[in-house]
Amino acid sequence: MKILACTTAVLILVVAGFLYYLYNQLNGNIHTAAISTKSAGVEKKDAFGRSPINILVVGSDSRSSKADCSLGGACGA
Repeated sequence: MKILACTTAVLILVVAGFLYYLYNQLNGNIHTAAISTKSAGVEKKDAFGRSPINILVVGSDSRSSKADCSLGGACGA
């Protein structure tokens, strides 16, 4: 019984360590920049003196009605 308990404890520690490592690897791939810092807006200005800015918006959109199908929605749903 002691061998089973020790084996289970070691297995739990190994799995937890692997999941922690995996989380840190995936979380380290995310790079962000605050818009309020001076590093924002340092892009090359266009002919009118405006600085471009890119904003990523993530979400989902469901357009499954017949009216929305003509606008490029999911016509098969």
